[in-house]
Amino acid sequence: MKILLINPPSRRPLRAEIPLKIDEEIGAFPSLGLLYIATYLKKRMPSADVEVIDARIEKLDSARISGIVKLKNPDLVGITTLTFSLLDVIDTAKAIKAVNPRIKICLGGAHVSIFPKESLSLKEIDFVVAGEGEETFLELAEALTKKEGSFHRIKGLGFKDAQGGSVLNELRQLTQDLDALPVPDRRLINYRKCYSLLGKSEFMATLQTTRGCPFRCIYCDQQSGKALRKRSVESVMREIQELYALGIRDIFFIDDLFTLDKKRVIELCQRIIDKKISIFFKISARVDTVDKEMLKALKAAGCYRIHYGVESGTQRIINRLQKGITLEQAKDAFSWTKEAGIDTFAYFMIGSPGETREDILNSIDFAIKLDADYAHFSICTPYPDTRLYNIAMDEGVVENDYWREFASSPGDDFATRFWTKELSSGELVSLQNYANKRFYLRPSFFVKELSRTRSLVAFKRKVKAALHILNP
Repeated sequence: MKILLINPPSRRPLRAEIPLKIDEEIGAFPSLGLLYIATYLKKRMPSADVEVIDARIEKLDSARISGIVKLKNPDLVGITTLTFSLLDVIDTAKAIKAVNPRIKICLGGAHVSIFPKESLSLKEIDFVVAGEGEETFLELAEALTKKEGSFHRIKGLGFKDAQGGSVLNELRQLTQDLDALPVPDRRLINYRKCYSLLGKSEFMATLQTTRGCPFRCIYCDQQSGKALRKRSVESVMREIQELYALGIRDIFFIDDLFTLDKKRVIELCQRIIDKKISIFFKISARVDTVDKEMLKALKAAGCYRIHYGVESGTQRIINRLQKGITLEQAKDAFSWTKEAGIDTFAYFMIGSPGETREDILNSIDFAIKLDADYAHFSICTPYPDTRLYNIAMDEGVVENDYWREFASSPGDDFATRFWTKELSSGELVSLQNYANKRFYLRPSFFVKELSRTRSLVAFKRKVKAALHILNP
């Protein structure tokens, strides 16, 4: 059994909340989900020939993928699918079927978990995996190898029957024991091409220590489930040591909420220190889950940046988003983080429900008052499988379930829609451009950024990104 796992190209992505030219410059991040599945397959099905093609990192188009497929001649291809990448996913699937229509194609990922029926209805698609994919995809590969046709028994799988009808099996429960999953093998891709614009090294790796998030922000999707599951400190340390052995020194912990369990965070930091592993890492956190003791431990272990979701400089808007934080907590978190010697990255949304132009200008001022090192100003966009999207449909901001319609019949004429009850799309884009220029064109920002740029490569990337902010 030859299996090819593909992270599709990014030639026709949908974009809404940030300008595409800016988004293209933030870095090249690996598909950690594909690496988990590939490594799991190689461990549990050693007879299979498994390869990973990350077209985004390698900057491949569908034509070059066709050449790879001709050369590899796989039996089964798995493609990771986000809603924003759906057009590229379809182009990739068409290219594969043009090479050999007998190759089976399976889609998985966040988009499929939200729209399994619509994904399976696409002409080129033979299977879909809804939810976490390691066990489901393994069982699919085993069934295809044995040619038993026992697809009905595979939880989390969708497939087409002999008459071409769609069959969606019962969902599989979320993986509870994350330690049972093998450490993703980064050697399956060209990991030295992975980088972050604001990283500490020329190449980096992502690492996930938890899955899920228990909070209820209305703009966040529900597809991955809210149950928070944690890997043990021992498991995380094993992965860090493997990355270190590969020469990787810059790590981005991509957990939705790295800092919820203070005891676990401090234990992990102490283990990194005790093992004398000299790494740099960044995390994402809520402002209400950090304190001075935790931040001191993070800094000592190598943490150089924390990404905080603030969303607004107006408490009324934060409450409307059901974020569950206060402006005072944000002020404290940013102050304590700066005191600990860790950089901060603040996330704000422009045009949230009930937000006025004055509120948005207040958010820009608040980002500057927080003394954040970096800020990201997105435009509030109701995404599928969020309460915000349901509210948008109920209040007529969105007239129909247009995301589902796009999932059923993807086309180039699709356009994402902002929350426009208070302000028009044009006003929101104008305010976003103003926010970026107001924040990033300050002389103090330029001086600080130049002082921490350590290489010519990093300097060139930052200049390119800055020019796109000036001319989005």
